[in-house]
Amino acid sequence: MWCDLDVSEHADSGSYCPGRQSQYRPVIPDRALSFQQPWAYYMMYLPEPFRKKVENRRRRNKAYCQYLWIHVSKELWPKVFEWANGYALGVGVPAEVLPKAEDFDPARLGSIIGAIKLGKPGPLQESNQGWAMQGQFPHKVEWISNRKFHVPCRGHQGVWKVPPIELDMLRALIEGSPHKALPRKELV
Repeated sequence: MWCDLDVSEHADSGSYCPGRQSQYRPVIPDRALSFQQPWAYYMMYLPEPFRKKVENRRRRNKAYCQYLWIHVSKELWPKVFEWANGYALGVGVPAEVLPKAEDFDPARLGSIIGAIKLGKPGPLQESNQGWAMQGQFPHKVEWISNRKFHVPCRGHQGVWKVPPIELDMLRALIEGSPHKALPRKELV
């Protein structure tokens, strides 16, 4: 299981391993979904009542309905950042909890920072409706990892398969096995 996954809540999530006595095998996805900052920050780091629990996508796609790694893009676009913070203020997020562009370490951009499970697009609870954007398909975020980490990785748009070296590093972080991180130049 994920290091922070509450087994009682997710017993029906497909992670149950019937061959063992009430043990769960790791749910380690092999795919990631790329986000521009600050959208990933809103999911992972905002305080619970304000956290973004909806992922908006232009297309309805079954590929989004699964456990996925959260990958943040390497670029931080100032205009997108300002617009996103303005949108967050509009859905009721207080200004004091919103990130500032200078808060982001450039070395942590272009990496996998956590994991989520997205559900099918559809009607949302009242508390999540503010994050749903008009003209897009809102996917409910069913689960967000409490475990945050930084694994440098080259990303792609949409859902994509994580390269084997980075996937091994993520697996080692989740399973707690010893693993020596490779130098950055060997990851590229």
